Amino acid sequence: LEDCAPSIGVRFGAGTATCPHTGHHGLACAISSQSYKMLNSGEGGFFLTDDGPMAAKVAVYAGAYEGLSEKHITVPPKEVFGDLPNQLPNYSLRMSSLTAAVVRPQIPTIEERVEKYNARYYMMEERLNKHPLIEVPKQNAKVRICGDSIQFNL
Repeated sequence: LEDCAPSIGVRFGAGTATCPHTGHHGLACAISSQSYKMLNSGEGGFFLTDDGPMAAKVAVYAGAYEGLSEKHITVPPKEVFGDLPNQLPNYSLRMSSLTAAVVRPQIPTIEERVEKYNARYYMMEERLNKHPLIEVPKQNAKVRICGDSIQFNL
């Protein structure tokens, strides 16, 4: 499981915008849409995977019981679910329609916002590194960052 909560917009490989996004390096990933994240709905998040059995389990945990999985458009076929709804607990952790409506329009703007965030990040990095008592750690050359926050050492 790849934890991508703080890394929407980050790409890993050769450090360029053509490398895969984080979330594409593991079997599954978890993405947060809490306040101050790149995708900000104020609450919640989502789970992404191409693995059918894992997706079926997550759907059941989220509340796909009594045939409700058939109403979802992104779950595996009914046969993948098997008896999972009777074996697993239902935590009712579905994202609300309102939360999804807030997140969806932000997705196509990720790359544009990453460019703006990174310009600000590198400007701040340069300024902070000029101070003799402050050091912004170097970024990994394999990573195209999403500079929506900055860490530094005093």
